[in-house]
Amino acid sequence: MRRFTRALAMVSLAAFVVLMAVPAAVSAGGANVVNGTYAFAIWDGPDSFGVVNVGETTTGLLVDYVVFALPCCGEPVAAGQGIVPTDSLRNEAFGVILDVDTSTVQGFDNGSGSGGRITVRWERTGESWRETSGTSVLHIGGYHVTESGQFTARSATASGSVVGYVVGTISDAEIQHTHFVHVETGTAP
Repeated sequence: MRRFTRALAMVSLAAFVVLMAVPAAVSAGGANVVNGTYAFAIWDGPDSFGVVNVGETTTGLLVDYVVFALPCCGEPVAAGQGIVPTDSLRNEAFGVILDVDTSTVQGFDNGSGSGGRITVRWERTGESWRETSGTSVLHIGGYHVTESGQFTARSATASGSVVGYVVGTISDAEIQHTHFVHVETGTAP
């Protein structure tokens, strides 16, 4: 039952992160270009589960995160989204490192919390990689999201902490090198 509850919460978590990204793209006039490095990690345990994303966009270096405490579920214990200094993300030979204190970044939305340090290290594993190009469209009522472009994604491991919560066992992590255009029209649900 615990695994089912976590799986259900992870689906909710993914939907939450997608919706968190909407204001950033919309504030950029309905379009945003992701051009460069993008990385994400979804973790489970020991005291939390959650997701953290970082991506280089035309509006700056976008970071978002959401964390749920264990035993789950309910409301997130920490969540945030915003643009951080570009030097917060370092590309290294092994992968990438994100290191930023969101509580000190002017304009960063830490939700109802105070934010804090995010330090995550992604390392390419070499287990899998994929290259994708083309266009995808998502329709939700009168709301439409179109993404087109190309990316190369490589499997990764991730370790570190997100606003005081240890990034536990990784259920999914990836590093992408991306160029795509994200366009939103209509009213978000």
